[in-house]
Amino acid sequence: MEAKPLTSSATTLAVLSLFTLLVLTSGFLQKAIDELQNFERLVLSSVVGPESLAFDLLGGGPYTGVSDDRILKWQGQGLGWADFAVNSKYRDYMLAVIMGDATGRLMKYDPKTKKVTVLIRGLAFPNGLAISNDNTFLLVAETGTCRVLKYWLQGPRTGTFEVFAELPGYPDNIKRNPRGELWVALNQEKLQLNG
Repeated sequence: MEAKPLTSSATTLAVLSLFTLLVLTSGFLQKAIDELQNFERLVLSSVVGPESLAFDLLGGGPYTGVSDDRILKWQGQGLGWADFAVNSKYRDYMLAVIMGDATGRLMKYDPKTKKVTVLIRGLAFPNGLAISNDNTFLLVAETGTCRVLKYWLQGPRTGTFEVFAELPGYPDNIKRNPRGELWVALNQEKLQLNG
């Protein structure tokens, strides 16, 4: 497709829109610049990050992941960043799959009691959660076994789990769309290690 030059009226409209946007946001822009003068730098040695930022439901954090599989949490002014969690000891997920790492867990946190309960132990590289539209079950993508597990949250089977789907490849997360359909991305086909 060939690029076409803007007409003079379209150019004028674009310039006026940009000018209006700058005038309307100049107060916000100045405030943002002022705030940037007061920041705390995350000093990292031998790792790269931050990879992303997240906050918990109570506004705690931010939390951020760094390249050595640690998750760091901001503790506040003067306290700085602290280790919050460490992911699998296997940084290469295929190594975790081949080695049969099954140290993953599904856990539930109760914000009222501040207690954590382990619901399932021995998961092989859990890699994604999705809750059903009616909140009766939770699905867990398990990369190491190429399957999706169903954990019952309500009904006569509450607290039990079963295999929901055997997959032809390694799942990389699971998501539910607004219509309730579940989508699983497969990273690659399942390796046949036994010949």
